[in-house]
Amino acid sequence: MQSGKRQSTKPRRRQRTPLPKVDANESIESAPLVLASLAALVGLAFMPALWAGFVWDDSAFLLVDPVQRLNGLKDIWLHPTTLEHEGHYWPLTYSTFWLQHLIFGFSGTAFHAFNLIAHFAVSALFWLLLRRLEVRGAWFAAALFAVHPVHVESVAWVIGRKDLLASMLVIAAMIGWLRFTSDDRRQRWLSYGWSVACYAVSLLAKSTLVTIPISFLILAWWKQGRVSRLEALSVLPFLTIGGLYAVLDTRYYQSREIIDLGLTILDQIQIAAHSLWFYLGKLILPTDLIVVYPHWQPDPAEPAAWVAVIAVIGATLALWLLRHRIGRGPVAAWAFFIVTLLPVLGFIEFGYMQFAYVADRYQYLAMAAPIMVIAAGLTWLLAGLGRNLRIAGATMLVALLSVLSWKQTLIYESPRSFFKHIVEHNPTARGVSENLAHAYLKSGDYDDALASAKAAIAIAPRAPSGHTAAASALYKLDRIDEAVDYLEAARALKPLEPAGLELYGI
Repeated sequence: MQSGKRQSTKPRRRQRTPLPKVDANESIESAPLVLASLAALVGLAFMPALWAGFVWDDSAFLLVDPVQRLNGLKDIWLHPTTLEHEGHYWPLTYSTFWLQHLIFGFSGTAFHAFNLIAHFAVSALFWLLLRRLEVRGAWFAAALFAVHPVHVESVAWVIGRKDLLASMLVIAAMIGWLRFTSDDRRQRWLSYGWSVACYAVSLLAKSTLVTIPISFLILAWWKQGRVSRLEALSVLPFLTIGGLYAVLDTRYYQSREIIDLGLTILDQIQIAAHSLWFYLGKLILPTDLIVVYPHWQPDPAEPAAWVAVIAVIGATLALWLLRHRIGRGPVAAWAFFIVTLLPVLGFIEFGYMQFAYVADRYQYLAMAAPIMVIAAGLTWLLAGLGRNLRIAGATMLVALLSVLSWKQTLIYESPRSFFKHIVEHNPTARGVSENLAHAYLKSGDYDDALASAKAAIAIAPRAPSGHTAAASALYKLDRIDEAVDYLEAARALKPLEPAGLELYGI
């Protein structure tokens, strides 16, 4: 006899993929120990920066009149054109320069120490974010982020501070937004106001993180498999602020400098795809890091040039189709990676693209999501091993990355070591050889200065700067007649090329 209860014919709802939970046996649990360990890691990995000087465009951006004047803060905020080489409106970054100069003068140690502290703050906030999300291996991920060699460019280069400040504020905004959308307390609106304020202020440090509100929705989908009405509506003010600022900052930048590289949309698609794989490759294997990478040229007519584009599409589809099997984390991290990098992938042309399409500093915050997945995955894979083995494995990986960061930081010791490293790894880097020539001139190495100047002339024969550097070196070597020839050649040339690597704020 059948039961009187009718069996439901409705299909069962698919269970949501649970978040990877924090390992209750994680070796480091308390906040004081976590913060102390992250501070120690940052200090050890980037310690050579503390005795480094100002390199490349540090002096051009720092040694400007508003930064040095007591009343210069007004000009930084209200008259940004007084910042001669800066093409963007990023007054928060320059305000920190102004304040440090007011207290310490142009002390290289003080400026670099600030960057190390800021990077530690970003790493600590990243750990807090992962703990709130209950991500497995939160401390491991924060440690990997803290010591990764790709971060050297943002940490050891003083002008890289804009990446640190913007990322710090963006992560704080993300934590505030999560509190608003998940907490049922009356203070939730305070969290929301804090989040909006942090995001708005972050754009005053560096506006390339303008796409972060989209990442909020990605985070919401990753958490629960959907985006609620509250979450969607709450992002609208962020998008409005970001969109308005992006338009105003772009117009201001274009009024300062007109860039037309002649790239088609097909060129830009190839550049974007190539760049994504480049960044992911440097994240996984951070070797041969250079400040100015070789410049490749897109070729829409070449079938092989579309491999990277096809690979991006294939990887995206694969992660999406596998989300029920491997979880939503990998596809969410991939989406965050792309969205965060979107402003610097080449769809919007900016000055630095004349020299390279990629730079380590561009993926400072974007790499946080892939690192989270890598750390969670390694923690899960090694869960069966003993506690001591897990700690030993994590320690070895963090130590290896720390050593690589230490070695990379050493190149920022002086302009000479800085430009020499670039030329050794990318001899045709535009504008770098003449900068190296001037560094050699300052140190009295006139033969090396002449060789670098001639290399610069070979790369850009119509740039007068290479000729003037050669003339200076020859004069110091008491080869007057040759010096006069180079000087006359420099005077005959019109300044069609930059007198060194141009200074761009992005």
